[in-house]
Amino acid sequence: MKQSLEAVCDKVVKLGSSFLCSYSTTTLLEVLFFIELQRYEVNIIIQSVNPQDLVNLLDRLSSLLKEKGYPLVLRMA
Repeated sequence: MKQSLEAVCDKVVKLGSSFLCSYSTTTLLEVLFFIELQRYEVNIIIQSVNPQDLVNLLDRLSSLLKEKGYPLVLRMA
């Protein structure tokens, strides 16, 4: 996962089983891993004040995850 994030972000930091990723000076990506009832779940949280960065990052992540065969569900908070 770290190598995949390094292809998208400037800086990647691993914290336990999670990652923080600096996409730009205004956009932060958090990748959180959960195991629940033998099912793996990955939550990706993006915080940004720049809408263009947000859309570009979502596009890159969507392509990356599709290439690897992972389904993507978008939830907005």
